[in-house]
Amino acid sequence: MKEEINKDKIGLTHIARELNVSVSTVSRALNNHPRISKRTKERVRRAATKLGYFPGIPELMTPDKTNAVAIVVPSIESCVNRKIIDGVTDEIEKEGYRAIIVNLNGDETQESAFFKTFRKYGISGIVHVNSNRLLPAGFYAAVQKDNIPLVTLFDTESDLNTCRVVPDLFKGVSRIVNHLKANNTFKITMLLKDENNPVDNNLVSTFEMVFDNLGLNLNDLTVIYPGEADRQIETLLQNTGQDMAFVVKDMTSTLEFYTFAQKKGMAIPDDLMLIGVGSDCSLQNLTSGISTLKIPAFKMGVEAAKLLFSQINGEETLNRTVVIPADFILKQSAIRI
Repeated sequence: MKEEINKDKIGLTHIARELNVSVSTVSRALNNHPRISKRTKERVRRAATKLGYFPGIPELMTPDKTNAVAIVVPSIESCVNRKIIDGVTDEIEKEGYRAIIVNLNGDETQESAFFKTFRKYGISGIVHVNSNRLLPAGFYAAVQKDNIPLVTLFDTESDLNTCRVVPDLFKGVSRIVNHLKANNTFKITMLLKDENNPVDNNLVSTFEMVFDNLGLNLNDLTVIYPGEADRQIETLLQNTGQDMAFVVKDMTSTLEFYTFAQKKGMAIPDDLMLIGVGSDCSLQNLTSGISTLKIPAFKMGVEAAKLLFSQINGEETLNRTVVIPADFILKQSAIRI
C-alpha cells in the first residue's frame, strides 16, 4: 500500500516511491538529463503533475505567505526566457524577495496544474511567461479570485484581465523591412515555431502590417513552420537571388539555418540576408555577426517585477499594460557592400 501523501509537502521522495525508482533518477528526469530515457522522463513528469510537484519549488514550503515570487516559464532552455528570469530576479531581490523558477519543460498539463495548486506554496505573486500558447478564458480564475498579484508576459491579444508586459515589434520590424527595401530585397521568408504560438502570431501580423503600410506585396512574405520547413527551404534556396532575406525565430535556430545555408553553397549576406529574432544569451560570441530583432527580454522581466510589486503594495494596477519596444540590431549578416 502506498504511503499517505501530505499534499502540502510533495517532494522528490514521493515521486520516487510512486514510481518505485530512485530519488536520483527522479531528479535527473526532471532536469532532462541525457542519460535518462524519454519514457522514464515522461513517467516522472506525469507523476509529478499528478502529485502536485513542480521543479524549482522548495519541497517544504508551506501555505503561509513567504517573500517569494514564482516565475513560470515554458522552458529555461530559451535564451529569451532566461533573460526574463534574470530581469525579474534582479528587481525582486532589491525588495528582499527571492525567485522560485517553475520550469514547465513545455508541458501544458503542468502549467494548468500549477495554476490550480499555487495556494499551497505560499508565494506572494506570480510572473507568467506565456510565450507558447493562447490561453482559454478563465485560465487565471483561481489566482484572480484569491487576489494573488499576477503579471503575464507576451499576451498581446489577451482578454484575461491581467496586468501584462508585451514587446512592441513594430519599430524594429519597420527598420528591418526598410533596410531590406533599401537594398532591393523585397522577398522575406520567416522560419517560425508554431502557428498557434502568440509570439509567432505577433511577428507575422507585425510584418504584414509593415508590408501594408509600405505598399509592399504580401505575396513576397512567406511563413514556414516545422513539418513543412525542410522541403520549402530547399526549394527557396534553389531559386534564391539577391532579393531574398530569411527571418528566423530563436538564435539557436538562426545559427542552425546559417550552417545549413552555407552547406548548400549560399553565401551570407551576398546570396541572401539573414536576421534572427530573440536574445543572444550564451550564444553571444557565435551570433556576433548576425543581425537581430532583439526582444527586450531583460527589461521585460524588470518591468514585470515592478508591476508585480505595485500590486503587492496595494496600488491600483487593474489591467495595466507595459509596452517595451524591440530593436533591430544591424550586423554583417544583413549588410552588403
